[in-house]
Amino acid sequence: MSEPKSTPSPAAGTPETKEPQAPNLPKKQSRLRRFLLRHLPLTVAGTAVLLGAATVGLYFWASSAGFENLVRKRLVSRLETATGGRVEIGSFHWRLLSLEAEASGVVIHGLEGPARRLTHRSAT
Repeated sequence: MSEPKSTPSPAAGTPETKEPQAPNLPKKQSRLRRFLLRHLPLTVAGTAVLLGAATVGLYFWASSAGFENLVRKRLVSRLETATGGRVEIGSFHWRLLSLEAEASGVVIHGLEGPARRLTHRSAT
C-alpha cells in the first residue's frame, strides 16, 4: 500500500528559520508621538513668546512720535482729498490704550486766492 508521509524534522543544532516580518507600525507611531510630545510644547511656547514680544513692540511703535507724525500726514491727506483745500494740523496726539486722538490747530484753507485788502473811499 502506501507509505506514510513524514515531515522532515529540523536537524538538531540547526536554528529554525523564520519568515521576515513587516516592521511594526506602532513603533513608528510611538516615535512620532514622542517627537510631537517633546517638540510641540516648545514650539507653542516659543510662538507665544514671539507673539507677545511682537505685540509689545507694536504697542511701543504705535505710541511713538514717529507714528503720530505718520498718522497726522495721512489725516491731512484724507482731509485735503475730502475738502479739496489745503489742510494744516498744529499738533496731533494719539493715546492707543483708550483709542483717543486729539488734533488741535486744524486749519482748512479754501480754494480762493490770497485775500486783497479793499480800501473804501468815502465821498466827502
